[in-house]
Amino acid sequence: MDHHLDDAQIHQEWNNALPPRLTIDPGDTVVFDCRDAANRYYTPRSTHDDVMGRGPFRGHPLTGPVRGRGG
Repeated sequence: MDHHLDDAQIHQEWNNALPPRLTIDPGDTVVFDCRDAANRYYTPRSTHDDVMGRGPFRGHPLTGPVRGRGG
């Protein structure tokens, strides 16, 4: 079965206590929409000042989690 997981809901930590957004079977295919590492902070019009003013890094936005059945 084919699945699609959009990037509307993200998390920012590797944590197996997070509930899965999707549970798949062996052989299933998942297409992930992923945000960029800056979590959409920058645009094509961003400047050097935007880069310098972003503030502390908060981690990469992650799409998921996904749980696999079996295996």
